[in-house]
Amino acid sequence: MLLVLIEVGLRLGGYGTRADFFVPIEGQDALTTNPNFARQFFRPALARLPQRIRVEEEKSSDVTRIVVLGGAAAMGEPEPSFSFSRVLDVMLGRMYPNRRFEVVNTGMATINSHVVRLIAQELTRVGPDIVLIYMGNNEVVGPYGAGTVFGSYSPSLTLIRAGIWLRQFRLGQLLESVARWVGGASQYVNEGQGMALFRGQTVTADDPRLERIYSHFEQNLYDIISLAEEAGALVVVSTVATNTADHAPFASLFGQEHSNPLTWGQLYANGVGHEEAGGYAGRDRRV
Repeated sequence: MLLVLIEVGLRLGGYGTRADFFVPIEGQDALTTNPNFARQFFRPALARLPQRIRVEEEKSSDVTRIVVLGGAAAMGEPEPSFSFSRVLDVMLGRMYPNRRFEVVNTGMATINSHVVRLIAQELTRVGPDIVLIYMGNNEVVGPYGAGTVFGSYSPSLTLIRAGIWLRQFRLGQLLESVARWVGGASQYVNEGQGMALFRGQTVTADDPRLERIYSHFEQNLYDIISLAEEAGALVVVSTVATNTADHAPFASLFGQEHSNPLTWGQLYANGVGHEEAGGYAGRDRRV
């Protein structure tokens, strides 16, 4: 009872924010995105805003509504106006001129499957016909990942979900703020740092924490698909683009076998020489 009274008091006093991703537009039968949604997972200076969208609560019978779930790649970072969601909207309109399509892009920068799962819990509110899932880039660097700068890595999916559930309440948000204050976590970062924040958080391919992260992703993806199907939607899951031309990796680390940069450099030079001479067959694949 005491906890309930504290929660009511905090709400009446205006402390904290709503945890919903979709919030009503005052005076309209429509929903938009909650600008404070990301503050559940990030310090105020690091929290990114979702795209401002408008979704009619009562979908017209002649509309096919497609909801896109994912992180920055789905959102269209750095310019959402050129996201694949916009391209898809235009292509469908040209291919099916007698059908109306609504592509609702819920993608947000820096979020991963832990956060997307929370958004998926609200799919019934927007009645999607199709849910397109495009995520996977931020599982390591996003919230609770091994390379995150947004908090602490957690190996327990149960504890992660318990924390997410608790922060839906104003009391949970208060406890989170107190914990950050006691721990001395800075609320501010230098403007323009961007991806430079992760330079000290590189994770090697043989990091033992990755297996747990893969497991979390698998379970979250399973739950997201189940939630989309419960909302009556056809689900499309897409792999993400990686190792594409002109997209160099953010950071590279020498492997344990060739940790000396001079040794690695010599091996690389030898490999370039073999390539230029057309000597591909019979060579050591490590070169």
